[in-house]
Amino acid sequence: MGGGDGLSSMSLSVSSQGAFWLVLLILLSTVFIGGITLAVVVLANSYKESQSYVTPLMMLLLLPAIFATQPGVELTVQTALIPIVNIFLAMGEIFIGDFDPKLMALVSAMALVYAIIALVLASIIFANENVVTGQKVSMKSLFSKS
Repeated sequence: MGGGDGLSSMSLSVSSQGAFWLVLLILLSTVFIGGITLAVVVLANSYKESQSYVTPLMMLLLLPAIFATQPGVELTVQTALIPIVNIFLAMGEIFIGDFDPKLMALVSAMALVYAIIALVLASIIFANENVVTGQKVSMKSLFSKS
């Protein structure tokens, strides 16, 4: 009759379909965040400098996550288009057990698009010879064809 009785009845169960969507969303969001981080870090000349670039980036990426936790924010077609917000809302619905496979597919498709954009951005920046050799480079020269 202790306080542990209420806690022992709580359990977390995710359906096999929910587990599939969860793993897919985690994988896609990892690629997205990794691509953005790589694009920013490759511009740094030292570990200390890269940390000073990544810290504000991570804070910026947390803002949509905080927005997703606000009361009344639900996964809709509109919120499924917003990066990071869509992932958090979709994961919340998966854990609740009440998710729409069509919305999950839309969130996954958008997460894939954002991941591809992040990787393309990272590859454009990394392909610049000045970045690879550690020389200072302007943003304009990163995206010019010459």
